[in-house]
Amino acid sequence: MDRKSLLQSRSYVVGIILMLLIALAAVAAAAPAVLPKPAQMTYVADTAAMISNEDAAKIAEMGRGLDAATGAQVVVVTISSLDGASIEEYATTLFRNWGIGDAEKNNGVLLLIAKEDRKFRIEVGYGLEGAITDGYAGSVLDDMKADFKSENYSEAIVVAYAKLTQKAYEEYGAEIPENVKEEADASFWSVLLGAAIFFGLMALLVYAVWDTLKDILHLLSSGRLFSDSVGGKRAGQSGDDDSGWHSSDDSGSSGGSFGGGRSGGGGASGGW
Repeated sequence: MDRKSLLQSRSYVVGIILMLLIALAAVAAAAPAVLPKPAQMTYVADTAAMISNEDAAKIAEMGRGLDAATGAQVVVVTISSLDGASIEEYATTLFRNWGIGDAEKNNGVLLLIAKEDRKFRIEVGYGLEGAITDGYAGSVLDDMKADFKSENYSEAIVVAYAKLTQKAYEEYGAEIPENVKEEADASFWSVLLGAAIFFGLMALLVYAVWDTLKDILHLLSSGRLFSDSVGGKRAGQSGDDDSGWHSSDDSGSSGGSFGGGRSGGGGASGGW
């Protein structure tokens, strides 16, 4: 190869490198600025002050147990604002910057909540997408909405965290600790209690107005309600004969370290 050809080849290589550097810079500029990675492993980073100290301790205990038993890591992060970024972009960037989950198994899960934007997302690593499907992640977020609208953030977050943790245990066939089961089942019992209270109140209401209802039903079945409303009798009939006027109606934080895992974009987003 002569000198001219060599110089052309070098220029070509330099040009490719410059284009790659420009592309990388553009990608870096497009990525949202997220919370810096903690110095040590933490299972709850509550920068928006949405979780009580007691519930944060529960989350940390569940997270440590899952990490020790399976290597999977479930992390909940609350922030005040996305600062204009989409919830998906923020979650993906934070997940990868922090390295949630094992680097080989990619078994991390992130529950991200942006308080002022009223948005949340569950981001799932490749290794747990079979257990925590997009549909399941969406159902977990849906179950949080009522409590979030009532600003009952802390309890809803603990229950959601327990549900995600339980799914990770199931994926590895590991025994689920009682504290995880109790928290995951809390929403079920709350719904059941609410339904019992509702039907109990309805029964009391029906009982309280039962005599009035009986009178109304009797009038409807006899037809007298309507005959009375039009003068009590038809023309040409005596007052005692109402046989032709009937009506019916049939209508009816914790030590250790992040594992270097990556997400594959799986999960679900929502708002409240």
